[in-house]
Amino acid sequence: MRKAEYVLFYFPIGILIVFTITTFICHYCRYRSMQNMQHDSTTITIHVHKRNDIVNNYPVILYSEAKNHESNPESITCCSICLADYKDKEWLKLLPHCGHLFHRDCIDKWLQVNLSCPMCRNSPLLTSVEVTRLATQDMIK
Repeated sequence: MRKAEYVLFYFPIGILIVFTITTFICHYCRYRSMQNMQHDSTTITIHVHKRNDIVNNYPVILYSEAKNHESNPESITCCSICLADYKDKEWLKLLPHCGHLFHRDCIDKWLQVNLSCPMCRNSPLLTSVEVTRLATQDMIK
């Protein structure tokens, strides 16, 4: 065979090999990307679940009891989320990290959207890194 015949024979084979390898690499990258997205959504679901568990375990107290135990009862007269005055028979939720009180329903809704106390902006929740680590440990068990 002459040189021109080799080129005509091997050139299409070379193109086919390059095309096959490129296709394989693209499919592999897409597969890895989809795996990472599935892992991320699992972590987010666990993160929300853990957040709800944490918030549901915060102490709840009647306003009448809270103002009797507060050294300055005038400092806790209204909810800073809805701006309504507290009534003696209303249930308030205490954020343990900062000690601020809010209507139970108001702070539950607030913490579903925000990750910080509405008064001092301290985060009463675990950080996402800690939650991700806990979620990973739960998956391993």
